[in-house]
Amino acid sequence: MTFLLLGLLLAVTGCVTAKQTELKTHIEYYPGGELKLRYTYYEKNGREVLHGMKEIRQANGNGITEEYKDGVRVQTYGSGINP
Repeated sequence: MTFLLLGLLLAVTGCVTAKQTELKTHIEYYPGGELKLRYTYYEKNGREVLHGMKEIRQANGNGITEEYKDGVRVQTYGSGINP
């Protein structure tokens, strides 16, 4: 079971090289407590580089999830953001 979870985690976030030592998570909430924004990243030369999943939600719950690898968006899931 542990290997299955580890494999899933690596598949979702990608492999982190030795130079990318620590993935961090940024989370923002709406005043009512609903998720607004969540993404994982690592720092390189003082900048945040997206790596893993990024969730963007509107207050009504609609949203999208994007997957990034070393700062490049590789996949988008859903299309629930209203302009």
